[in-house]
Amino acid sequence: MKGFFLFFLAFFLAALSFAEAEPLSLSEALKRALENNPEVRARSYEIRAAEEKRQAAQGALLPQIDFLAEAKRRSDPQAVVPIKGPGEFPSFSRDIYAVEFEMVLPLYEGGRLRQQIKIAEAERAFRESLKRQTLLDLVANIKDIYFYGLYLKGLIKAREVALKALREEEKEAQLKLKIGRLAPLDLLRIKTQVKAQEAALVRSREDLRRTKEALCVLMGEAPRDNFSLVGKLPKKLHLPEVDLSKALSRRPDLKAQR
Repeated sequence: MKGFFLFFLAFFLAALSFAEAEPLSLSEALKRALENNPEVRARSYEIRAAEEKRQAAQGALLPQIDFLAEAKRRSDPQAVVPIKGPGEFPSFSRDIYAVEFEMVLPLYEGGRLRQQIKIAEAERAFRESLKRQTLLDLVANIKDIYFYGLYLKGLIKAREVALKALREEEKEAQLKLKIGRLAPLDLLRIKTQVKAQEAALVRSREDLRRTKEALCVLMGEAPRDNFSLVGKLPKKLHLPEVDLSKALSRRPDLKAQR
């Protein structure tokens, strides 16, 4: 029984380490985000609703046909044909049927119907512009968070190397202290550097975990950190200066609001 438990524990740890090694590239993260991001999906539903509203406004220009059929059966016969003159006896019946057919064709309402169509088309264009802006913002946020995660990944490796070197230096300082070749204050200074590097390493690992969780949220998934980021940080680009007022004037959402 104990051997089976150890085997199950080893299998679970191996599966966990395999899950943690799941790679996630930038292109895959962008693909998942564009497909599953809740805000993008909400924008798509808004566009669909605006399109339905436009079709409803356009349908008001078409002929409207109403058809009504009714059948009644009474306990006693009743007159169904009025008396036309003296000496004529009306017809009686227990069954009464009625059929109505009506067609309405809108001709002119002061341009109200066509104006509603224009408003619906403008609203649909506005929703489409919002979706495009949402997609642009999402792509930018995914890239920023992903590159920040790559930066943290490299920073963690660098701090692990630095911590290993400091611990080796600490061991060497302890030996020097025993033979009287190092002052206690110098050893205390090295230990302080080791603790500071350990705290910085823990902080970097926590930042990377939170970065991965934030990336999952943007991808429309449950927050998790059992995957690895692959790729390299892009080289620094020297972008030309941008006129901020001109750039804001070209944003589709600001245009639609104006």
